[in-house]
Amino acid sequence: MKNKQSLYKWLYETYENDLFSYGIAFGISKELLEDAIHDVFLHLYEREHKLWESQNMKFYLLNCLKNRIRTIKKKK
Repeated sequence: MKNKQSLYKWLYETYENDLFSYGIAFGISKELLEDAIHDVFLHLYEREHKLWESQNMKFYLLNCLKNRIRTIKKKK
C-alpha cells in the first residue's frame, strides 16, 4: 500500500504543474481546476489498471483532465 501511495504522490508532483497549465486554458476557475485535477488522480487510484495501459502517462493524464473539465462544464 505504501508503494502505491508513493507512486501516486510522485505522479501528482511530477505532472501537477503541466495539468494545471493545460487546464487553465479551458476557462474554468482555479478552484474548479484543482478539484478536477484531484478527481483525475482519485479516478486513477480507484482504477489502477487503466494507469498501466497508457504508453504516454502525460498524454493520458491531460486527456483525463480534458474529459473531466468537459463534464464539469456540461453540468453548469
